[in-house]
Amino acid sequence: MRVAHIIAFVAGVWWLQQQPALPPLVWAGLLPVLVVAALLLRGRPAWRRYTRTALTLALCAGAGFFWAAALAQWRLADALPADTEGRDITVIGVVASLPQSYDRRVRFEFDIEQVLTAGAIAPARVVLSWWGESRRGGAADVSPRVSAGERWQFVVRLKRPHGFANPNGFDYEAFLLEHGLRATGYIRPRSDA
Repeated sequence: MRVAHIIAFVAGVWWLQQQPALPPLVWAGLLPVLVVAALLLRGRPAWRRYTRTALTLALCAGAGFFWAAALAQWRLADALPADTEGRDITVIGVVASLPQSYDRRVRFEFDIEQVLTAGAIAPARVVLSWWGESRRGGAADVSPRVSAGERWQFVVRLKRPHGFANPNGFDYEAFLLEHGLRATGYIRPRSDA
């Protein structure tokens, strides 16, 4: 593969990133037309060689464009539906990260293996917070104990991730998307379930 083909492919990926919205993948059906046109333009005349080179570079750029579009749509497809947001749903899964302990809460990534609530859909990977219980009589708060790799069944309430819109600040929503975390939420207490 020539360097020009690689540059055209990368240019196609860059071109997708400049778009305000993802294109439908139906337009990728035009790529085989470019392949056929490039194959039909074999021959010695200079205009055929130049046209074939231009079609090949356009094909590489289109392949990069639609490859990036397919990956983006695949990543975005694992989103929390709006009708599931804010509802209590029962899930089974595995603790997928080392839990981070705070005063009365534990926060961790959770890989959802199965959704037990009828009609509910949840992303494959979420960030959960588990709040501890307050003790009566002034005793210390109890923080939940959870370890990486454990399988749990929880009643959770999820929401789609949102970040602050501070210019030049940390973009929490982009961070979660980059790490494949498509929802955040918390574990409901057993008394509320």
